[in-house]
Amino acid sequence: MIAFEVVLVVALLTPGIAMGAYSVHKIQELEENEDALEARLDEQEKQVFATNKRIDLLHKEVKELAQHFDILKEDLNNLKENSVRLSYAMSYLWDKLEKKFDEEWIENEKEIKEQQQSFNGFAGSDIIIILLIALGLLLIAAAVGVLVFRLVKRTAASTEPNTAQEQQHRGIITT
Repeated sequence: MIAFEVVLVVALLTPGIAMGAYSVHKIQELEENEDALEARLDEQEKQVFATNKRIDLLHKEVKELAQHFDILKEDLNNLKENSVRLSYAMSYLWDKLEKKFDEEWIENEKEIKEQQQSFNGFAGSDIIIILLIALGLLLIAAAVGVLVFRLVKRTAASTEPNTAQEQQHRGIITT
């Protein structure tokens, strides 16, 4: 009878042990899957963090570009205003020069007919006036050149990266 009881106990315990072993195996698989999912979730969190840092840097760069654009727009407006003033001044000077030239031309034409000489130029005081007007036009042109130079210089300076982080981001410095 003891053998029957042993066989009965073994028969009853074998499926329980098998079910227990199977359950332990399935729990280990689930734990491994959970670990893999946690690792993937951690990796995705790192990617989101890195992406957020890049987005913040892009926001900063966009703000800087907007500031540079505003500066360039202001410079352009100043250049337009100055070009209108310059145009008016040149027109005014040209009108005065033309009137003076016409007056002198008529007077010189009378003298030429009288002296039967070819036109040799203006009188001494007229040459000084013309030279002063030409000098004024040259100074105005130089002022416009300086304005354009400053605009180009400011534009070039605004496109240069300012910090080592920006330089590294743009690929200028490699670490």
